[in-house]
Amino acid sequence: MNAGDLTENTVRFQFQPLTNERDDIEALAINIMGFRFVLLLEAPDFTKYSFLNGAKFRPGRIIISHPTSTCWITLSWEDDKVHETLTVQWVQPTPG
Repeated sequence: MNAGDLTENTVRFQFQPLTNERDDIEALAINIMGFRFVLLLEAPDFTKYSFLNGAKFRPGRIIISHPTSTCWITLSWEDDKVHETLTVQWVQPTPG
C-alpha cells in the first residue's frame, strides 16, 4: 500500500500469483482483511507492476490505530538496514 491509500476491511483472504510472459510466477499478492502484501521473488519491475511505486518495502513495524486501541506488529529483517513504520489509521465505518 502507498501513503494515503484507503482500504476496506473485508472477511476475504485473496491470493494472486503475478506471472511473466512465460507464466513463471514472479510475485505473490496476498490480501488479508483489506491489507495487501506482495512477496517479490525477483527484483521489482515498476513499469510492469505500477502499484508498487511508492509502496513500503520491508516495514519494520505495522501500527493499526483505531479510536479505542492501537495494535502493532513488529517485523525483523536480517539486512542491517533501517526499516520504516507503516501506520494504518481507522477513518470511518463502512456503510452497511
